[in-house]
Amino acid sequence: MDNVVQLWNARQSRRLSRHWIDYSERIVILGERFDEAGVLSMTPSGGNTLLARLSVIGDEFEEIVTPGEDVTVRLQGAELVVSVRAVEQDRMLVEFGMPPGSRFRIRLDSEQPAETLHFA
Repeated sequence: MDNVVQLWNARQSRRLSRHWIDYSERIVILGERFDEAGVLSMTPSGGNTLLARLSVIGDEFEEIVTPGEDVTVRLQGAELVVSVRAVEQDRMLVEFGMPPGSRFRIRLDSEQPAETLHFA
């Protein structure tokens, strides 16, 4: 995972991880419980915007985001913040962050072998 940078942002009091991902990759979110799971995808939607789509146990939620905006995923009290930091033609730089007390594993799902990011 040479393209992952672990950061600590004292101002926001949450651990951060930056990762370049392709638009075809899905972000699989796994919490400690079954009901803390979902799949987030972000695809270009024209101009400089992205369509963020979260699928959670039969429900689907959509939001339009631009680089620099956050998508906050709350699953049964646990919280994950996904920020789009940069956009290129075929990939984007996303930053995953969590406030203290939230626990998630993030798996990037694509045609390549999956990478898993662990947050405690």
